[in-house]
Amino acid sequence: MQEQIDFGRWAGPMENEAVARWRTDGGRVAGYFCTHAPEELLWAAGLLPLRMRATGSPDTTGADPYLGSNNCSFVRHALARVLDGDLAFLEALVVTNSCDHVRRIFDVCSAKAAVPHCYFLDVPHVRSDSARARLVAQLRDLRCKLESDFEVTLDDAKLTSTLKLYNRTRALLLRASALRGEDPPRASGSELLTMTVASASMPKDRFNELLEPHLEQLEARAVRAGAERRPRLLFVGGMLDDPGYLEVFESLGADIVDDQLCCGAKTFSRQTDEDTDPIEAIARRMLEHVPCPRMVDDYPARLSNVLDAIDRHRVDGVVCQRLKFCDLWGGEIEMLRSSLMRESQVRLLVLERDYLTASGIGQLRTRAQAFLESLA
Repeated sequence: MQEQIDFGRWAGPMENEAVARWRTDGGRVAGYFCTHAPEELLWAAGLLPLRMRATGSPDTTGADPYLGSNNCSFVRHALARVLDGDLAFLEALVVTNSCDHVRRIFDVCSAKAAVPHCYFLDVPHVRSDSARARLVAQLRDLRCKLESDFEVTLDDAKLTSTLKLYNRTRALLLRASALRGEDPPRASGSELLTMTVASASMPKDRFNELLEPHLEQLEARAVRAGAERRPRLLFVGGMLDDPGYLEVFESLGADIVDDQLCCGAKTFSRQTDEDTDPIEAIARRMLEHVPCPRMVDDYPARLSNVLDAIDRHRVDGVVCQRLKFCDLWGGEIEMLRSSLMRESQVRLLVLERDYLTASGIGQLRTRAQAFLESLA
């Protein structure tokens, strides 16, 4: 039998072995923020797109002169890593207006020329036809800038080939996600998050090569037989790239059977249309995948997704993790709390946290254990 693959090798620091090999072979690397970023354009331009993370950050000293302590800790850690030179291998950075905190990263990095090429996308907050047209215009402009800055040609054939590659990744991850939703699960929630983070931290073609045989092993894995049913949880929230956070709940006897996280299911929830204009298709997917609180008037759709997941996976409890000072999720939580009380009997646990999980692991275990006991 093929050796089990540990995707945690690529889900740790951004500068992992796959990135090092890519750079040794002469490849260039671009960082991007947010699920709403057009990764496909970067890959088609010959750049390795890496989801911006800040694992391994010791502190936020480098970012503190620009972002106060009442700003998102993920943003402060990420900015500090860029300004301190820890991510000097980045040749480009794509920043979206996912929130005001992330928006400031573009301002600071541009003003200080911290990255050779820094791009900003003003992604619309609504999903109207006019909003999509405005996004398409921005994507076409970004394509021209990439062609000029990196001396490449991004024709439609190259872009369509990239869409197929990325759609393959999403299809494989969706297949993996189905395994954690079984009862009992064949794969754990932390395993799935590890895979999705790894997929955004290495070349997609290499990831696909590794994941396909790994899925075959997971699908052949024996399920728990005769064991007592464990609480089944749905995780929602913003930036969470540390599988160890989920492992705390799993170690206490829970199964995480679905998620709506920025680094989780939102990355593979929707395919990109391969049979239409590729720029139009990328724009449509950016606006129409699982919506997050940045999208105005989309709360009914987000609630519908949550309620559907609860019914489909027989969820016992919803865990909403929110980074401190996140305004978007601060408002979302209150609406979700009211909606679940009105429309579902499922309990909700709200956890506020700093970006680095280890800083509050003891309190997390206490809160998680108490919540799971309440579900008994």
